Parts: sequence; structure tokens; C-alpha cells
Amino acid sequence: MKRYIFSASLVIATLLVWVNNIKLFGKYDSNTNQRTKALRVAGIPNNQKQVHHIFYLKVHKTGSSTVQNVFLRYGIDRDLTFVVPNNSFGYRNVISYTDTAVPGYNIIPPPKDKHFEMLCFHVIYNRTALDKILPNDTKYVAIVREPYLQFDSTLRYFKHIFGDGQNVSTFLKNLHLYKNEDVRGSFTNNRMAFEFDFPESLFRDFNSHKTQEYLKKLDEEFDVVLVNEYMEESIVLLRRILNWKVKDVIFLILNKNNVLQTLDNTELEKRQLYRQYAKLDYALYEFFFERLWRQINIFGQDIFREISYFKSLRRTVENFCLTDSGPFIFVQNSTWSESFRVSRKDCDDMLRHENDYVDMILPRQYK
Repeated sequence: MKRYIFSASLVIATLLVWVNNIKLFGKYDSNTNQRTKALRVAGIPNNQKQVHHIFYLKVHKTGSSTVQNVFLRYGIDRDLTFVVPNNSFGYRNVISYTDTAVPGYNIIPPPKDKHFEMLCFHVIYNRTALDKILPNDTKYVAIVREPYLQFDSTLRYFKHIFGDGQNVSTFLKNLHLYKNEDVRGSFTNNRMAFEFDFPESLFRDFNSHKTQEYLKKLDEEFDVVLVNEYMEESIVLLRRILNWKVKDVIFLILNKNNVLQTLDNTELEKRQLYRQYAKLDYALYEFFFERLWRQINIFGQDIFREISYFKSLRRTVENFCLTDSGPFIFVQNSTWSESFRVSRKDCDDMLRHENDYVDMILPRQYK
């Protein structure tokens, strides 16, 4: 018997989404040129084959491992050729924290007579460098998270540096004690913007016009930018753009961090303090938050029905993988999917750490 687990979003977040939906939908209905651009940006498929050439910008502390797992499973199942890290500092799942991908330096060259098809490990975005190693038809994907939550998660993760991560106010009121002026070495100075390769001059001297100009560049270069707070909505959009099957994109939440969600006066004060500090990250997040809903709305009401279906399905799978002991569950066909099974092996793959995937890829790819 299938059991469905439902969870409610924060009321404030829900209201924000509805407000943005109303604004964006009207905006795109009233302007033919903008709607035409939205169709292109949304990447609406026209019965094309499944997309196999993918770059995924795995941004730190954004829920990026959850999405990376989807790409790793898909690529391994189809014997795709991955861009694999080649580093000497101990992190086998990281190409670079400070640089882009360079063959022979921080990535292993592709096998003989093959070309790279998928990159989904930590690296700094640089379109010029990536165009040299990935096919011309590569789809570019990334993920962002509400900046304060990304910052809070970073403090908790690097607790050996920042303490237990609870006293965020101390950090925000004494930024000179923590801020690394060398932005390349900082995980708290607009880290999302850094990984998207924003010009370093903007970290020293924020300029709204130049920031928007760079965001327009990213808008042209990325096909999908997922939003952590709306992961399921983002994944359904991604599935449609990549023309993948529903089973391909089912996921379990990985590396979940218990972040305080209470929006009391103290919490609001901390978020306001951080907004003054992380202007680039907020500009980045708000830009792609709005674009996500523009892209989703282009597909009309059917995508919202699929999102509802996918949420229920994902919770059923989560319940099976984490609490049941049976060998599999059977998922009946739907408007968006043929019937399929989710096995115990599928559960193991959805929970598998990326280092274990590296261990699987290397001997298979470099025989």
C-alpha cells in the first residue's frame, strides 16, 4: 500500500511564490518579444531525444549534492563519459574550489577516441574554458539557494572554523574578523556569485548596473537554474527541458542540514544584516528565482499538475526507501510517465555518496 507524506511550506514563502507567479505571468502575456525569449530560455522540447550532454554547476551548500546524484545515476546507467577530478589535495569529488576545469591539470583527459559528455563535480564556472571541453549542444544547469540559508549552512558545515554555527549574529556584526578579502579563498563572501564567476571587481565595489549586465550574460548561457527552496518544481522543469523520464529524476534529500526556520525578530535582523553584506548573492538568487517561475509558467497548467503528481510520488518513494523493507514498489503509468518499478537498488543509488560514484566511474571509464 502506498503511503503519501505531505509537508507544508512556510506561509511567507508560499505567498511570495503566488505574488511572483501573478506578476510574471502577466508580464509575459503582455509582451510578445519577452514571451518568445521565455520560450527559448525555457528550452521547451519538440520531441527531441533525451539530452546527454550536461554541465552542472554544483554550488556549495545549496542542496547541490541532491541534484548531482540525479546526474550521476543517469550518466552511469547510460555509460556516459564524465569529467573526472584530478586533484592532489584529498577531495576526489572536487575539480577545484577556486578555478575552472583544465585538462591535465585538475581534470583527467577523456579516454582515447571519446569526448566528455557530463560534468557535475565542484568547479568554478567559466564558459570559455568549458566550451573547450564540452560539446556544443551541452545544456548548462546550476542551482542557487536563499543566500542567508546558504550562508547559515556554510557556517554549520565549517564549524571547525566558525564554531558551532549558532552565533550568526556575532559573525555578522564583526565581519572584519571573518571576511577574507581574497574572494577566491572565502566561503562566506558571496560564495554563490564567486562560483558563477562574477567579476572580482564587484566583490570589492558593488555596482548594480554591472551586476545586472553579468546576470544577463548568465541568463543567456544557462538553460536551467534550479532553486533549492522549490526543488521539486525545479526538477520537474529540468525533466521537461532534458526530455528525461520521471524515474530518471526521482531523488532523496542528501546532506540535509537542520537550519532554523523560525522568522522571529532576531532572525529577521540577522537576515537584514546579511543582505547588506551579500549583495551579489541576493541579486543572483532573486534573478533566477524569478526566471524559474517564468520558465515554469510557459508550460501552462499541465506542469503544475505534474509538480503535484511528482511531489506525491517522491514522498512515496522516500517512504519506501527509508522506512519500508520490501524489494520494490510499482508505480503505475500516468500522464507524464510510463509505469516503472523502484527497487531497493534504486534506493541505494539515490543515497550513494558522490565519492563512491567516483570509485565506480574511474575503473569503468579508464579501463
